Amino acid sequence: MSSLTTHLAALALRVLRKPTLESVEDTREWLREPKEHADPPHWLAARHWITRREVGGFRVYTVRPRAVTEPGRAVLYLHGGTYVSEIAAWHWVLVSRMADAGCRVEVPIYGLAPDHTYREAFPFVTAVYRELLEDASPSRTLIAGDSAGGGLALALTQTLAGRSSRRPRGWC
Repeated sequence: MSSLTTHLAALALRVLRKPTLESVEDTREWLREPKEHADPPHWLAARHWITRREVGGFRVYTVRPRAVTEPGRAVLYLHGGTYVSEIAAWHWVLVSRMADAGCRVEVPIYGLAPDHTYREAFPFVTAVYRELLEDASPSRTLIAGDSAGGGLALALTQTLAGRSSRRPRGWC
């Protein structure tokens, strides 16, 4: 017999979860809906130094800890979202924690489906990584990502495997 808590949790999931994509038409309509706001939240700007630039027509945010002039470690962070959802609030929390740990964090905002594909995302994140290496040592650099961003991180590190001078210390 299920508990009251289990019944309430099931009800909450039915009410709050993402819409069910029961048909191709539903999925296409959902993909065409406006994407969420990708800019860093205000609380992040109050806590860290944030700069914004464009690389190949896409935005890149650099998040630095306020206590350090130029961090000795760097992270290229590729957010998840199944290539269809913008960077989420909890991704920015993770970026903040990396900056709190004394890292410079590069956050490229790659284009999303259906308007963009990996054919644009991969060269974009590669260009951002190369720019990062102009200021940061590969031996003090990590490539990190989750979900779709994890796939991009893995693909990027595989292309760098033969280039020891450009290879990051690791990926996660």
